[in-house]
Amino acid sequence: MCNKSVILKVSILVLLMALLISYDAVGNDLVDPFAIEAFNRGVEHIERCNYEGAIPCFTEAIRLNSNYAEAYNNRGVVYYYKADYDQAISDYTKAIELNPSYTEARKNRLNAYSKKGANDRDTKDYTMAIKPNPNWTTAYSMQGIVYYCKADYGQAASSHIKAIERKPDYAATYVKPIHNQAVSNNTEASKPNSNEAITYCNQGLAQHYKNNYDEAVLNYTKAIEIQPGYAEAYNNRGFAYQCKANYGQAILEYNKAVELKPDYAEAYNNRGVAYQYKANYDQAILDYTKAIELKPDYAAAYHNRGKAYGGKSYYDNAIADFTKAIELNINNVATYYNRGVAYQYEANYDQAILDFTRAIELDPSYAKAYNNRAVAYYLKREYDKAWADVHKTESLGLKMNLKFLKALKKASGK
Repeated sequence: MCNKSVILKVSILVLLMALLISYDAVGNDLVDPFAIEAFNRGVEHIERCNYEGAIPCFTEAIRLNSNYAEAYNNRGVVYYYKADYDQAISDYTKAIELNPSYTEARKNRLNAYSKKGANDRDTKDYTMAIKPNPNWTTAYSMQGIVYYCKADYGQAASSHIKAIERKPDYAATYVKPIHNQAVSNNTEASKPNSNEAITYCNQGLAQHYKNNYDEAVLNYTKAIEIQPGYAEAYNNRGFAYQCKANYGQAILEYNKAVELKPDYAEAYNNRGVAYQYKANYDQAILDYTKAIELKPDYAAAYHNRGKAYGGKSYYDNAIADFTKAIELNINNVATYYNRGVAYQYEANYDQAILDFTRAIELDPSYAKAYNNRAVAYYLKREYDKAWADVHKTESLGLKMNLKFLKALKKASGK
């Protein structure tokens, strides 16, 4: 079984290509000569690494010609070098708006997004970057990551396959894994072919989210063969085995992940989930607690530990953990639902109803929340409301417990 609270680590490739500076006003034949003069002064400042002096020059060029795409691009480059990535992205975006075919600005914007670790990159940036160089392996791989982040797993797999087809020994010198520091104590992490491992891992993710778990395992295994110190690949392979209900093998994979990376909070959380599926709640609680120690704002670990406490009938502990999880993530439907269940076991039906109602507000098709709210209303002797939730539950395709329906009919006289 799969659990949405299990975390897969996405291996992101960070572009380290040189930023592309425009040296003339291509496509701006009618640019004001004073704007060109300001633009050229800005370029001179960049070449001398005088970024503070460059910004007012490009700003002046833009004031004199608001359609000066190259000036926006170059000012973006300056902001990038100043580590102001949001402003850099803003300027690159403006340059692209003015000239949608401005490949250099798109490449620069990719660089800024990569520095931010952002997932809202535009796949069109990669498409435009690929056009002038159809064999640019990195662009295909990065394009695949963006498709993955957009949940378009078919396109993600296609892009990663293209990357591997173009360079089976994918080891471009101008990229590096963002997670290389995660296994910095392992010499395997510094091997040149680590980027090929990342590509296979990303392809595994794409297959994973298409529910092709066997294919995912094969890709993660390939990544591990290439880079044996790849903790994230072990973690992801563990989750694939977990989705195949092979919890014993999943635990072995998570063991290896935390051996390689002792501060890997997600792997501890994931191993806790696997132990929980095996009804080993004590070990699960230990793993969730370790994950929380490593990452105090880890909402999923609090949520999962709450479920484990619930499995041991420690409902006060469960409620405390669910409450903390909600503080950290106020829109998690499952956490409201599970806290409602815990309140229900504590006979706090009013609070249970509030939580089931909040879960329904967040997801109106959440049949289990209607089901349990019907039970809570029944226990409060609010039979009309109970019947309303019964009808809604069954309209969503979930059958109510026959013994409960019999009891509700007897109590309500209906």
